[in-house]
Amino acid sequence: RLLQVAATGTWLAYNTWGGSNHYQGITGPKRDQYATMVSTQRPWCRGFVVLPKEAPRVPLEVAVLPKTVPRYPHMEWAFATGHSKKYASSGWASYDSHFFRFA
Repeated sequence: RLLQVAATGTWLAYNTWGGSNHYQGITGPKRDQYATMVSTQRPWCRGFVVLPKEAPRVPLEVAVLPKTVPRYPHMEWAFATGHSKKYASSGWASYDSHFFRFA
């Protein structure tokens, strides 16, 4: 028998639905503070439950030539398609569902 425990605590911490999450945000006077509380009562942000196959993953290693600006393809894709830029950091679609299908 196998048991897969849902990582809801992590999902909640990264969830950007409505603005801020525990890691980054748009609250506060300068609109740069993270959320001090998150809730199981708000919807999941776009990209946490379902993703298209072409959605980029966060690379483990990115080679950046000296004196060049680093790029973040997963964040660029998220911005262009209306997904949360944190979709690749957490969520059923990016991690847990892959293990569930494997197991």
